[in-house]
Amino acid sequence: MVNLGGKVFIDDYNLSDEEEAWGLPKFRLQANARFNISDKFFVDAELSSQGNTYAYVYDYNTDGSRVADSGHKVTIASFADLNAGAEYRIKNNLVFS
Repeated sequence: MVNLGGKVFIDDYNLSDEEEAWGLPKFRLQANARFNISDKFFVDAELSSQGNTYAYVYDYNTDGSRVADSGHKVTIASFADLNAGAEYRIKNNLVFS
């Protein structure tokens, strides 16, 4: 048996005072699959992805004080994370993952 699941998030931010929704991606994806190989053996996989995110970064002096009017926009690149796992059930009430 195979179980599949997933979610897609597409966000649109209505901003009046800021250039970007700092730290918030406009696109996110989460998908997963679970494969039932036998009564006791399962394999799981999950994919998480996120579109570009933007941050506002300030420059600082060596004494730790912020440089006046030094802020600028930086792009945090989109990414994808794929992971997998396996599960073997020795008994119905005892699971090792």
